[in-house]
Amino acid sequence: MKKKLLSLLLSAMLCVSGWVPAYAEEAVADEVDFVEESVDSEPECDEVFGDMPVMEADDIFQGSVSEPDFSEPEAAVEFSSPEETADFSDGSDSSDSTMLQAGNEVRIELDVQNGTDIAYTLDKALAQAKNTSNVHYTVIIPPGSYTISSMLHIFSNTTIKADGAVITKQGGVSKILKAGTDTYIKQNSTTGYDLFKNIEIDGGVWDNQKTGGSAMKFGHASNITLRNMTVKGNAAGAHLLEVGGVDGLTVENCTFSGYQPSNKYVAQEAIEIECVREGVFSEYGPFNDLPCKNIRITGCVFEDLVSGVGMHNAVYGNYTENVDISGNTFRNIGFQCVKMAHTKNLTIKNNKFQNVTSAVEIEALNNEKAPAVPGRPYTADMNVRISGNEITLAVVIPASNYACMGISLKGTELTANSNGVPKGMYKLSGVVIENNTISGYGRGITLENADNCKLLNNTVSFKKSGTKGATKGFGMLIWKDSRNNLVKDCVIEDTKDDNDGIRIINTSHNNTIEGCTVTGGKKYGIAVRNCNGTRLLKNHVSGRERGGICIDSAKSCQLVSNTISSNKKYGILLLKSNISKLEKNVMAGNADAALWVSDSKTPSNVKSLTGITVKQVKSSTAAISGTAKGTSKVYVKAGSKTMGSASVAANGSFTVKIKKQKKNTKLTVYAVDKRNNRVSLTTKVK
Repeated sequence: MKKKLLSLLLSAMLCVSGWVPAYAEEAVADEVDFVEESVDSEPECDEVFGDMPVMEADDIFQGSVSEPDFSEPEAAVEFSSPEETADFSDGSDSSDSTMLQAGNEVRIELDVQNGTDIAYTLDKALAQAKNTSNVHYTVIIPPGSYTISSMLHIFSNTTIKADGAVITKQGGVSKILKAGTDTYIKQNSTTGYDLFKNIEIDGGVWDNQKTGGSAMKFGHASNITLRNMTVKGNAAGAHLLEVGGVDGLTVENCTFSGYQPSNKYVAQEAIEIECVREGVFSEYGPFNDLPCKNIRITGCVFEDLVSGVGMHNAVYGNYTENVDISGNTFRNIGFQCVKMAHTKNLTIKNNKFQNVTSAVEIEALNNEKAPAVPGRPYTADMNVRISGNEITLAVVIPASNYACMGISLKGTELTANSNGVPKGMYKLSGVVIENNTISGYGRGITLENADNCKLLNNTVSFKKSGTKGATKGFGMLIWKDSRNNLVKDCVIEDTKDDNDGIRIINTSHNNTIEGCTVTGGKKYGIAVRNCNGTRLLKNHVSGRERGGICIDSAKSCQLVSNTISSNKKYGILLLKSNISKLEKNVMAGNADAALWVSDSKTPSNVKSLTGITVKQVKSSTAAISGTAKGTSKVYVKAGSKTMGSASVAANGSFTVKIKKQKKNTKLTVYAVDKRNNRVSLTTKVK
């Protein structure tokens, strides 16, 4: 009798608290007509309610608690068992679970044993949400190590909590988990984002065992969240997370790691973001090219992978939109960390890329395909911002001859119709790249068929030479018809490969390099070839083996207020070019010539400045003599004080009268031409 009364009391307490256990529900509706067997199957209270105090049976009979009234339970929650998702076959797993409901919230706690196969029990629990729209299910996997012998299927309005759990896929299983079953997808097909919604997976280690297909997959869905979880063991040619046609994906504080190399080198992104198109993203028809949008990936770690986050198919005019990849760490990535194409409103910010081959690649199109709905326009300015990232480039991994690149922008030129997309130039435009640091091997920042972009306050520092297979060390490369771009306040250091610090080539017209510092390395600090309208303003170039600035076969270029010093050959070299402005440049300590003009037209017919030579100055000397060919006037200064000046003779000689100076006094002798370009040297009084 005591046992029966205790059961009655516990059921009443659960009703009052709002939580109704599935095993007691029918009894509550029937005014609690328990049988003895139901008591034996009840879970312990402290298992269900944690630290909730439990009354002892003796307390009930000592009058400490009044006898409950079960005649009319208030606000009892009606519970009905929804249909299961799939046909569950009997297996070795005989585990049970506890289900509690309060209002429109249902909590299912799996009662499973460590080391067992939980596929049947977990999938059955997830199936409870199949045919409900106003109830949210939370399925709790207790800490422990488990296996799954079949794929899991998750439905709308479901949360999995798996903190402390390790779920390992057994061999022969294609995926760990996907949204829905094939039958459900076919029977409930939709062209929008509402086939699945409000799904969250929180915690757990999910091991794909480097076999089968992708670990997890979601399509035609909205409001999908993955957090605090580890997904590992990417299979060859597959992904750890695939999404297609998803509106609202949040991936935060997760770790993605481990891949199985394939014989063919393929992208194998840990997170693949695609449109719903047959042959691109299967299993989730109808295939209407539905793109993803509103994606946030933050606080995650990607390590020991082929690729991190990306896509490799773009449908012309169908844009992925509103993507934020911020605050993540990419480590030991052999191919591409982030590769996005045809994406509007893209932010890649404050990520760390450590020992990677390629950090960020943005493309206008990629494996371009015609849209299912024709007539959609192409937009070049997609509002892309790449900022605050720290990038350390590796060499290359053995499986690839892929170039090492920090940040790359790539427009696409189609010389013929391609997969229904009309031929033409599809450029990127308006991208902002700022406050990034890039070091290691290879190439810093590349613009290809990209216009009106801004590269601001970036630092590229290569301390080592690239090896075979790596693209040699350009700090920045602007090429293939990239126009009207601004590179400002950037620093290029020690690009020790046999290439230029900043190179502008291939009809890339009307670009501006302003306020940049380029130091060390081979070839030229800034090189412009076959590109018109280039403006080089207020830059500092020093310590280059070939020279400071080279302009070759270009028209209407401007060189204003640049400082060029201590280069082993030329300061400024002009070859077969038409220079519209050449003024206020300062050159010092360049070994061969400060300014060398060859077969070029310059304003005011500026000639080559071969530099300054000065005869020895002694403490008894009252004048300084020397040569400064190509200049018009020479000045002598001691510190900030001008000691004297003189005109330069037609043969390039000069003599400047000065007061006698004390021994070891440093004097700066500088000469200017008709456009106030300056060449200087420093001498010491003997």
